[in-house]
Amino acid sequence: MSRTPKMEQGVLIALEARTGAEIAVERNGEHLPGPPAPPADVRNSNGTVLAEQYAKLLNGCPLPVVTWRREGDGFVLVDFNSAAMEFFGNGLGEFIGMTCHELYPDHSDLCDDLERAFAENGRISREMLYTTRTQPARRLHLRITCASCPPDLVHMFGEDLTQGITDWEDRKKAEHRFRTLFEVAPVGIYQTGPGGRFEHVNMRLAAMYGFASPDDMELEVKDPRELFADHAQRDRLHRELAERGFVDNFECLVRHKDGTTFWVSKSIKQVRDVKGRVVSSMGFELDITERKMAEALREEVERITRHDLKSPLNIIVGMSDFMKDDGNLTQEQRDNLSMIEHSGNTMLNMINLSLAVYRMERGTYELAPAPVDLAVSMRQVLRELGPQLDALNVRVRVRIRGEQDAPGVAFMVMGDALLCWAMLYHLVQNAVDASPSGGVVTVDMDENGGSTVSVHNHGVVPPEVRENLFEKFVTFGKKENTGLGAYSARLIARTLGGDISLISSESVGTRMTVRLPRRGA
Repeated sequence: MSRTPKMEQGVLIALEARTGAEIAVERNGEHLPGPPAPPADVRNSNGTVLAEQYAKLLNGCPLPVVTWRREGDGFVLVDFNSAAMEFFGNGLGEFIGMTCHELYPDHSDLCDDLERAFAENGRISREMLYTTRTQPARRLHLRITCASCPPDLVHMFGEDLTQGITDWEDRKKAEHRFRTLFEVAPVGIYQTGPGGRFEHVNMRLAAMYGFASPDDMELEVKDPRELFADHAQRDRLHRELAERGFVDNFECLVRHKDGTTFWVSKSIKQVRDVKGRVVSSMGFELDITERKMAEALREEVERITRHDLKSPLNIIVGMSDFMKDDGNLTQEQRDNLSMIEHSGNTMLNMINLSLAVYRMERGTYELAPAPVDLAVSMRQVLRELGPQLDALNVRVRVRIRGEQDAPGVAFMVMGDALLCWAMLYHLVQNAVDASPSGGVVTVDMDENGGSTVSVHNHGVVPPEVRENLFEKFVTFGKKENTGLGAYSARLIARTLGGDISLISSESVGTRMTVRLPRRGA
């Protein structure tokens, strides 16, 4: 009589009790060849299966099998297959000859199963938690099947369900972690159903919109589209969702439960079925009202800077230039007016540069490239730094295409005159600050696949700040440094289509190299 107990994980074992040895294996409905039925010579004249030949058959079984023989009133462990050896370990052989009760003192139910299978000439199965006797000991979740093999043997098949249990436990733990994160996340999280209505919202989202609990929000908000304060923004969001199936960081104005409005950033992902119908959406929302207020304040400051400060400065500069033409002025008065004009122009340039850097950071700066002579810009920088160079006893040497700079020598690039001046000013000023008294800063301008400007000094950038030197507010050395020089220089270089690299060591000092595109490229 053939018996085919179904095992979990898609495994079936069939045992032919009459021949005592035929084993077939099936996974996911596909039959896999097991060991053949024992030929006649496998049994002796009394019909008993010969151990050696039968062991070869059992070793073909992919599941661990141990064999027990009926002796007196109990069962003795007499054999095991290679799968059992691999599963339980080499120490399994130490238990040959032990009785069931000796081997399983805490599992008398297994001994009962052996007895029943033998008495009924059938098969008994159970699931159990079992700690192995082999070392290292393992806690396993097993399905044990005892199958009779006349006249005096019972085979015990073991199927390891531990991984399935472990997977289930891990899944529950993951679900718990997700639920915890869902509830305590600092951003609003929600899930909608096929009709678009909220199915799950977390506490952060409910509080953001003024609801006492997630349940209140789920019950009271019939349609999440009602929360939009600007219908044009709502329609644009849904058009993007329809086209792409997701949106990232969509900023819009929404309505609080009390009727007030605030700004949020939405990220939404739709889930569709095989027919393309939306069955669910997962969304994340972040309250960005404070950021929007800060941006509005910056816009106001920019407006004040652009108009309220620049306008009087333009008048000061213009009037200074106009007054110099008065023939009744002394030379000293004209010099004073020139100083006023120069200071006014310097302040105007600082304001214009500050606005340009602000726009570059936001990605709204629009470069209008024009020919710029970097040699002229470098000479202007040296005039500005003259008092500092004298005070620090540092000299700057400028070479253009390997030759000492001289009046009339040009080095043309495409860019913006103010940005080029500011970039060179920051790089040279940093090099001067880092140089020892009596030191020399060398500026080399050359053309090698493009335009390069390198600024070298004998100081060394500390290793701990080298990787972050071009980040905002990173500084070293003098306490009064703002940490904006290298940051602004790289920002400008990238706006001009180039970049800046740094080399610094005790042996070579520090060299910053600006690489700009070839003129006309």
